[in-house]
Amino acid sequence: MAERWRRVVFAVGVSATVLGAGCVPSVRPYTVPVHEQVLAQEGLVYGSAPGVSGNPVDLELDLFEPAGSVDADRPAVVFVHGGGFTTGSRHEIRYLAEDFARRGYVTATIDYRLRAGSYFSFAAPSDEARSAITDARHDAQAAVRWMRANAAAHRVDPDRIAVVGYSAGGMTALGVAFRSDDPGSSGTPGVSSRVCTAVSLSGMAAEDGIDASDPPVTLIHGSADDLVPTHLARYTALAAASVGRLARYHEYPGVGHLLIIDPRAATYRDVTAESLADALTADACS
Repeated sequence: MAERWRRVVFAVGVSATVLGAGCVPSVRPYTVPVHEQVLAQEGLVYGSAPGVSGNPVDLELDLFEPAGSVDADRPAVVFVHGGGFTTGSRHEIRYLAEDFARRGYVTATIDYRLRAGSYFSFAAPSDEARSAITDARHDAQAAVRWMRANAAAHRVDPDRIAVVGYSAGGMTALGVAFRSDDPGSSGTPGVSSRVCTAVSLSGMAAEDGIDASDPPVTLIHGSADDLVPTHLARYTALAAASVGRLARYHEYPGVGHLLIIDPRAATYRDVTAESLADALTADACS
């Protein structure tokens, strides 16, 4: 099994091109930072849903866009933080949203409903864990709908929206990709929750239901992750591949759950950027 999965891993390398005098290497759009400044709008309410107590909870996002961008229809990415569905906030993943805004995207970081004080095992999720997973997905789907409904105001192409998440956020991102049939009611009804692609960082599919009509997904994982066990990410990748929905599975040897801060996985942002650029081209996303 280990040898089989080594063959699935996409290697990250740098290809050299010999250029003639006066030639300037071309840069693939949206794959590298090209904007120095980012504009932010913070604390925008994108929806509302019942909390654990049953009382409504306002759901907020922070929005980022590249300063100086003149593009009329820019692709957008919704970023979802981790925390085991019990803790965390949108501020923890701001640095990623700003990085991808510098690459040309309009990005958002979102808060979603949590189960504070709980602890969940994802190898054998409890009923409460499953409920938390569904709530998070419904909220993220509402954020996608908000982005699509407000596309004109922020010069976003409503047909080119993706979702990226870390840990619990990665599980949520995959859920958004695979469960558009169950959009929830956390905000902006009557608008599609479908995305062009999802990228999971240290996550896995936490719900059943992957089929050939779903958007393609990317999983980026560490081989030594014992919090979201690597074999579960591999299983998700295999299930997605079996219906033609796996864009990339990239596994970093020896890296644990904290992939996003491990120097051995320093290329994960570029792997993510390549996957987004593949899926968010005008002709690839439908």
